[in-house]
Amino acid sequence: MSLGILGCGSEVVVRDAGTGAGGHHGATTASSSTGLSSADGSGPSTTSDSSSSGGIVDCLILVDQDHLRIDVVGDGSPQRLPLGCGEDPRPVVQIVGGGECRYSLAARACATPEGGAALELYAPGLREPGIRDEALVRYRAADGVEYEAADGQVVLDELGHVGSTGKGSYFATVVSKADGTATLSISGDFVLCRIPDGLPCP
Repeated sequence: MSLGILGCGSEVVVRDAGTGAGGHHGATTASSSTGLSSADGSGPSTTSDSSSSGGIVDCLILVDQDHLRIDVVGDGSPQRLPLGCGEDPRPVVQIVGGGECRYSLAARACATPEGGAALELYAPGLREPGIRDEALVRYRAADGVEYEAADGQVVLDELGHVGSTGKGSYFATVVSKADGTATLSISGDFVLCRIPDGLPCP
């Protein structure tokens, strides 16, 4: 396996606490080959990512790998989801969509690469620091029970360039997909590796 490390060009977008507006600083470029899919096509599930040179994008510029995670508060003891899901080697955030589709923020992290607790966030229209109140939140508890909410809130505080990080928080009252009645109010912060943007829609 080859490892590609991005150069230290700098682009960081930070949410202005007073206005919620974002600003760009510096510039960088990257290309990707990324695919997202889910059972119903409405949110993130799996991804593969690469830099323009074909190596795996790593997050070495702004944060230690050990700090990448999504925290989950509200389902028993607080949990930290520090790993990638499936093929992702680390917890990730990216912008997906384009073309005739709205750009959207997609984020995901797992407790273990396969099985265990997992969380996915999908915030339509959110591609720079700000707040989205109609976010899709999918949570799989450690016992395997799956929950979902279509009206969660995602706050994106900072979005660095590809190879650095995205930071923010979320809140949602998720409903069990098994019985449609059991609910959990979950929330937490995230620090995630930004991977290349998803492909535009057809």
